[in-house]
Amino acid sequence: MPASSPSDPVREQSSPATRWAWALNLLVLLPVLPLLLQQGFVVQHDISMSDLLHSHLPYRAALGRIIADGHLPLWLPDVFSGTPLWAQIEAGAAFPLHVVAFAALDPYSAMNLCNVLEILLATFGAWLLARRMGIDARHAVLAGLAYGWCGFMVTHLRHPNMHAAAALLPWIMWATERVLARRPGSGPLLAALIALQISAGHPQITWLSLLLLGARVATHWHGGWRAWIHRVAIVGAASALGAALLAVLLVPTWAFTHAAMGEVSFDWAYATAYPLPPGELLGMVWPSWVGSMEGYDYRGHAGLPWGNYGYVGIITIVMAVIGAWTGRRRTAIRLFTGVLVLATILALGDATPLFEAAWLALPGTKLFRFANRFLLISQLALAVLAAAGLSWLAHRLARRSSRIAAWLPLLVLSLVMLDLDHHHSTRMPVDARNHWDNPAQVRSTIGAIGERGRTYTLDELALWERAFHAAQGFRKGFEPYRALWEVPLCSSGILIGLQSASGYTRMLHHRSAAFWQIYERPSSYPRYHPTEWGTEPGRLNPRLRGLLDRGNVKLVFSSVPLHEPGLTRLGTATLHVYENEDALPRAYLTESWQPVDDLAGAARWMFQDGLASPAVPCLEGAGPVPDGDSATPRALTVADNGPNHLSITLPAGHRGGLVVLTDSWDEGWTATLDGEAAPLLPTNGYQRGMLVPPEAGELTMTYRPVGWRLGLFVSFVALATLLAWVLASCLARRRQGTLEASAGS
Repeated sequence: MPASSPSDPVREQSSPATRWAWALNLLVLLPVLPLLLQQGFVVQHDISMSDLLHSHLPYRAALGRIIADGHLPLWLPDVFSGTPLWAQIEAGAAFPLHVVAFAALDPYSAMNLCNVLEILLATFGAWLLARRMGIDARHAVLAGLAYGWCGFMVTHLRHPNMHAAAALLPWIMWATERVLARRPGSGPLLAALIALQISAGHPQITWLSLLLLGARVATHWHGGWRAWIHRVAIVGAASALGAALLAVLLVPTWAFTHAAMGEVSFDWAYATAYPLPPGELLGMVWPSWVGSMEGYDYRGHAGLPWGNYGYVGIITIVMAVIGAWTGRRRTAIRLFTGVLVLATILALGDATPLFEAAWLALPGTKLFRFANRFLLISQLALAVLAAAGLSWLAHRLARRSSRIAAWLPLLVLSLVMLDLDHHHSTRMPVDARNHWDNPAQVRSTIGAIGERGRTYTLDELALWERAFHAAQGFRKGFEPYRALWEVPLCSSGILIGLQSASGYTRMLHHRSAAFWQIYERPSSYPRYHPTEWGTEPGRLNPRLRGLLDRGNVKLVFSSVPLHEPGLTRLGTATLHVYENEDALPRAYLTESWQPVDDLAGAARWMFQDGLASPAVPCLEGAGPVPDGDSATPRALTVADNGPNHLSITLPAGHRGGLVVLTDSWDEGWTATLDGEAAPLLPTNGYQRGMLVPPEAGELTMTYRPVGWRLGLFVSFVALATLLAWVLASCLARRRQGTLEASAGS
């Protein structure tokens, strides 16, 4: 295997072999041809809830619609009665690929295109990384194939933010290798790639990338202390600049965590949630020994088995062992060998004392759970080492037969591809996409009612689990899941134009979370969400019913028939859909309200004394109710001007009172009344309210995330700095070229 020295870095020059290798990387497209041709759709699943279908895809569909309509993607009105979108970092609202794809295409076509492009991105990134490390173009293809189609990339198709961020990891390491080789312009390139990965929306993957980057720089000692310090300074500056470029995203996200349920106690129990069980290490050698939820034969005991899947192919592992042994004298190979061992051990979480040591000493470890995501580092290391092993083996065989050596890469790649396709196909079931992008029964049943209010679905988790067992994973086909898709679970109603009072997201304002979030609730945060069922069959808990009425919930979906006054049955016997005739308007004016001290006081009123008077809101931050004799709410019309701005025109001759908007509260919303700034007050615990005097005319509300202006300023300065760095690199390169030309003459 030809090894490069720091003074003679490998260049990805064009040659017949290199061009052939570029084409060979396209092997990764074979298993995803249905996605590329827009004929299929990946329907991955875990036993309780599918993150792709019920969170990530709906959020990106809404993102695309907002962008296509010419608005900034700051606020998402369609789920949880409204929630931040830009500061919801997992939504990836700043990631260029997702923004463009979802703005230009329908959600299913956009998701397919992004999946394919990200697999290609991962493949060519790993190939370039292997090339930069001195591996021949043809043999480096194994690195691209093994990483682009590794178990982590396959199983996390359900997490578009994680999938995109993982695809950029080898590119960041490739840029780091260029920095170490003193290639001109590598510092700005590294900064831009780090910023791009941050925009994908998965901080844990960026943290893992920085750990690997730091380890690579720390072990590169060529050239003495001064050269080492210079390289560390460039990489450090590039990393800081990359984060600063995305300050416009990171600052609002940081601010939102302090108001969201995503702010949790970063303790040992949190960090050790969802590790890789030691027994499932066998799955990295042969997945059938562990089984899968999709195959209905999972034999492990972890709560989220899809996160434990890290298969890269048995031939890849054999080649990696060869590469690690034969390249043990090379710094980069030793690093990736050590990284492979350490990352795999750390993936075991609290099953090993090494993880506790990292938790105590390694910055950032306390911020994240899912120790099994260290498998991403393991799989990149395996891919690179396998390419090194194939290169060594091919050069050894070339001494005996050049023909065998020439055909060896194609044989190995074909076998690896067949092996991976055989094992991965179970974990990424592909169904005909027309079954998913046209839930006609829901549309025909609800008609225009869904446009007039919000929805709520009872027993969401039980519904999905029932479908899982009916389909036996995917052994009995897709039909149980297709039928379930007719019911808007979690955030999925966005895909058919419905708004929801509930949903599925971990980052949610604590006021909304207290009443509506039933997933991922930290014990340190208040929870007032009532149980769903009453004491009689088919009847709702009175507290939930009061919450539905106050929350403008017009449609209720149920797996069983309901016998609830005020709920009118719609649709056929296979769809239990009810219109809530008692739901309050989205906005209304009332002359009566109940003053409360805080969020807990609001919950007490709503679920105790206020149950008998759902039309009487409770209000924080206001004095006693003025003399008034009308407690009947007066419906108001809301004029939406995009997701970030709305206005309400008050009726002529009104006597003043409280305007209640049943949309969610957030500190980023500001208001004006007849052009003058006016305070918004928390109402009904999580809604927005404003006290208005008699004869007031127009109320407007505008949303900007907390920290938006500061983040925008920092990003602007960082962009100017990046451009200056690029200009300086170009001038230095031109000056160097001039000096070399003068010396040559």
